Amino acid sequence: MTDAIVQWLNRHARACLAILVVAALVSRVVLVVRSPWAFGYVWDLYHEAIQRLYETGHLPASTDCWECWQPPLLFLVSWPLYAIGKAVYPVSPWPDDYALRFAGLVPIAAGLACLVYTDRLLRLMGQRGVWRVFGLGLAAALPCLFFSTYALEPDILMAALVVAFLYHLTRWHLYPRAATIGGVVRLGVLAGLAAETKYSGVSAVVVGTIVIASHAVRARRLRPIATFLVIALAAGSWKYVDNWRKYGNPFFANGPAATGFRLSERVFHTQYEFTTFRLRALLALTRPGAPDGMLTDLPVYRSVWTTLHGLAWGDMGFFTNPTRHGTRYPFYRHRHVPPWLASSVLVLALVPGALAIAGFAITVRRHAYVPISAMTVVGWLLYLQYVLSQEIWALKTKYVLFLVPAYVLYVVAGLRWVRAALPVWISRPIAASMVALIVLANLYLLSFAIG
Repeated sequence: MTDAIVQWLNRHARACLAILVVAALVSRVVLVVRSPWAFGYVWDLYHEAIQRLYETGHLPASTDCWECWQPPLLFLVSWPLYAIGKAVYPVSPWPDDYALRFAGLVPIAAGLACLVYTDRLLRLMGQRGVWRVFGLGLAAALPCLFFSTYALEPDILMAALVVAFLYHLTRWHLYPRAATIGGVVRLGVLAGLAAETKYSGVSAVVVGTIVIASHAVRARRLRPIATFLVIALAAGSWKYVDNWRKYGNPFFANGPAATGFRLSERVFHTQYEFTTFRLRALLALTRPGAPDGMLTDLPVYRSVWTTLHGLAWGDMGFFTNPTRHGTRYPFYRHRHVPPWLASSVLVLALVPGALAIAGFAITVRRHAYVPISAMTVVGWLLYLQYVLSQEIWALKTKYVLFLVPAYVLYVVAGLRWVRAALPVWISRPIAASMVALIVLANLYLLSFAIG
């Protein structure tokens, strides 16, 4: 990276950050206003559980609806907001429910919290000036996080809780002498609530146990780890105990997701491709002649890294092609995003992907990055076993949305290494592509939101 670019961005870092914040707020307001449905941009109809909770006054049983098996925190926090919405909109045309717009405040707040705590983590790790601009700019322009900001689904709520947990855990790890028992209690509450939002939220409990236990062993103090586990289990174990009592499985699920929480013989016969990256097929989905059909039925969907990349930096037509949704109902319409714009974002986004891999390799042994590395490893291991155990609909980037701060930190670490170690004829196009990606991704988000 040229010194001229770094110096210019450092001099104008505050202005750049202000522009990024304004762009993020404007695009998200437009996203909400122009949403075709009150429940937003969803993969699964989690709002049915909220409606049942409102109608009956008690949490539905896991078998009462398709998504009722999920841990209930989203349903509980959305319930009073939905009740207010029903007072304002008692009747709505099916399949919409205007009262859900009030419950939509939960994912909006969670999406903004993800950005706030990602920024706080960047600063905690010493990423200021130009590096903070790149990190926050990347997170704010990430389409997957953008779509989830108005999606009444537990993934974004869990992501907000885990991102906040990761920030406080990293601070506790860096400054253990300044840590108090109250800080450990806060970590336990956040980890427990994450586990009570989605099963993958258990990753916070696992990572917290690893980090706090390592400190406890060195300091020969058991009180912090004992306190953390007691609080986390008290806040987050209810659903798992109930599942064990009723179904004999703490991770009970309905439909094809049931196999996603246990390893089976299919791990040896998976149809997923871990050694391919089908960029041409991915770009074809951005064009008017893209094939119709459910996303999971498309051949490119089986290419793991292609799909995760495509759903991180685009939607693979899920929210822009009426035939893509798993319900087979045409929930979403064409949003007229220029194909060149969507394709450019997908191609340019390969650069931070490569930088993130380099950044992980550079930082994995650094003491300061222990909580971040642990969350990355645990998060991916838990997710990949889910992929290997489920035949359909397992590949969704929103499932690892809680790893966004780790991703941007690794990208920034990779960028800093590029500046220090590579000649200018290599670093200059990398810097230019990162700037271009952030600009074009924001244009993509605005174009999508406008529809």
